[in-house]
Amino acid sequence: GMYRGGVLALFPRRARPAAGATMDALGSALQRWLMGQLASMVVVGTLTFLGLWVIGLEASLALAFIAGLLEFIPFFGPVLATVPALALALGVDTTTAIWVLLLYLGIQQFEGNVLNPLIQQQAVSLPPAVTMFALLAFGVLFGPLGVLLATPLAVVCLVVVKQIWIGRVLGEPVSLPGKDRVRREQAGPAQVMQQETAP
Repeated sequence: GMYRGGVLALFPRRARPAAGATMDALGSALQRWLMGQLASMVVVGTLTFLGLWVIGLEASLALAFIAGLLEFIPFFGPVLATVPALALALGVDTTTAIWVLLLYLGIQQFEGNVLNPLIQQQAVSLPPAVTMFALLAFGVLFGPLGVLLATPLAVVCLVVVKQIWIGRVLGEPVSLPGKDRVRREQAGPAQVMQQETAP
């Protein structure tokens, strides 16, 4: 509350309600994104551990922890997580390495095509193309730290554009993560009536 009040004090009085509403929407969106990301990390780490344990690879718990941790980085994280597991498997034999590679490919396909779309659609509805562009743009601008923080920064940009530009400047109804009431408040009476009577 202290930091929020300090930031709001930088705005003119007439702009503070809008700034406060935007900050609340940002906080809700980032919280939902983080919860969704943590759920993905736990599922990927668990599946990786179970798969490596069945294959019989040593250090399966440590490798699963690395896989879950790198799940925080979209697209590139799962690829980076494969490297140490594949290196350990090649030290055993080729067959084990093939099984490990197939395991990681299977988990990545499940994560990319089923798990993440389901979780993030419920959390923030961030389009994959926006995520990829954010990774490239923030990676070029800020290096590894930009890649690490690209997705939450993309969430911030998306919420700010929807809340300020589309919602307040253009006057269009918007739907924000966890803020369906904001969309209803900004919609006109006729639009709210249509929303309530729609099947």
